[in-house]
Amino acid sequence: MEYIDSVYRNLDSKIKNVASSGANFLCKASTFAAVGGYDFDMGAGADTDLGRRIKRARLGSKREFEKEKYPIRYNNGAWIDTDPSRALKYYLNGIPIIKMWDKFDDGGYRPRGDLSLSEGTNENLKTDFDLIVKRIEYQISMMISEWVGNENKNVYERVLDITFPPQPSEAGGNSMKRLWNIVENGNGARIILNERGKAWLKKRLIEFSEEGKKDTLYRSRGERANS
Repeated sequence: MEYIDSVYRNLDSKIKNVASSGANFLCKASTFAAVGGYDFDMGAGADTDLGRRIKRARLGSKREFEKEKYPIRYNNGAWIDTDPSRALKYYLNGIPIIKMWDKFDDGGYRPRGDLSLSEGTNENLKTDFDLIVKRIEYQISMMISEWVGNENKNVYERVLDITFPPQPSEAGGNSMKRLWNIVENGNGARIILNERGKAWLKKRLIEFSEEGKKDTLYRSRGERANS
């Protein structure tokens, strides 16, 4: 989900579009009322549509402006306690998380208890790490294939470097090595973490799961910020 959000913040290199995703977005009640609130006839995308209308109300048709004047900000230090059960079911059952929105226009989200999916089993970092890697690679690859588009290679490569920040080369100096590789096939791009990438991911997952570090957030390039 973090990767999805990062993509939409980087689709336009000039504007850095910050999407108003319903799961992690808030605004003043006065602003919400001033732009007319949600368009309940829209179905999927009503949350991001609200953000676009707020942006247009503040900026009009401007395409270039100072970063500080952008009306929607991304806050690295914010933490929202939300229920991930719907996305987790898709993830554990090997279904692209982005499929959650496929039939949103037909009555919105299906009830969490009516997904006809198994609850799955909790992942064990020690015994299931290879499976975890494959699941993450699959989810990101499907996101690129169905939402970002393989033609936007510069976008998804940039976001991959934010999600999995390049690490110093063993040779030293200023050389940096990427943690992922792209395999092109007839179905589009497939993302594969290399051995350095797997080691980096495992270290991050261990840190995140340790007691006392559950409020740890990661800024771009892997810098840690404690909220």
